[in-house]
Amino acid sequence: MMDDDEQRKAFQAFMLGGNKQALQQSPSPLQSSPSPLTSPSTNKKRNHAAFRRKYASALAAFDSCFCKHWLDADDQLLACVGSIANLRQRIFVSSRALVLQKAEDANREDDQDLRMRTCYKSHGYRQVVSSSSSSSSSNYCLSRGDLELTLTDELLQHERMTSLARRLISSLHQDQETLGRRLEELLLMLHLDEEPATEFAAMLDERRQLYLATSHELYRKQRLLQQLFDSISDDMLFQEGLEANDNDASPRRVAKQIAKVWSRLSSTSHLYCYKELIEKLDVRNK
Repeated sequence: MMDDDEQRKAFQAFMLGGNKQALQQSPSPLQSSPSPLTSPSTNKKRNHAAFRRKYASALAAFDSCFCKHWLDADDQLLACVGSIANLRQRIFVSSRALVLQKAEDANREDDQDLRMRTCYKSHGYRQVVSSSSSSSSSNYCLSRGDLELTLTDELLQHERMTSLARRLISSLHQDQETLGRRLEELLLMLHLDEEPATEFAAMLDERRQLYLATSHELYRKQRLLQQLFDSISDDMLFQEGLEANDNDASPRRVAKQIAKVWSRLSSTSHLYCYKELIEKLDVRNK
């Protein structure tokens, strides 16, 4: 008879005989060939694709900052400078009307009948109607008190617009600094990439030139605003007998000239040569 040891071995061989054969026929997952996903070439391609996505995202962030912040602040500044030029013209007209109205009030007779006969002569704010071509009297529809209120309101509006211009030029300067950080990030990413893409290098060169142009444009507009602020004086008001009312150094003439050359589409702008690129980026980010 078989002893216990031999019986146990025979039982083990009988129970595990089929499983051993199956294990020999089916390859083990641990012994399988290396997956193509873990190959060095595939990992390199996957890393490069991830870099391209990250770089495209950083490039879109630069374009978004330029279009949605820099250009928006520049457009607001254009409207603000135009408003200042318009207000200075209105201030000059209102102060002139007030001076003429004061002179008329001083020379007007107290005869009630004369006032009744002459009240119809003026029918508009800037229009003067005289009963005689040789007469120098000036009658306005607005009273002296109305003209003073109008002039006060226009001066307050002018002060608000100058304060707004200071805030907007400060915001434009902050946007320029943000563009610089975005560009530095793009340069660093492209430098660290092992296989830089040609199309990204071309796009980066366009953004670098655009950044330099916006830097020069910001400096130009800072100087224009400084000229605009320096021209603020009592000469904005009409003063009878002064030749400074209509010369090129008068505040309203200075504001008019600055508003004329302020736009980035003007020939004096540093962004004039990049208007096609700006239009393309602006359309893409809307």
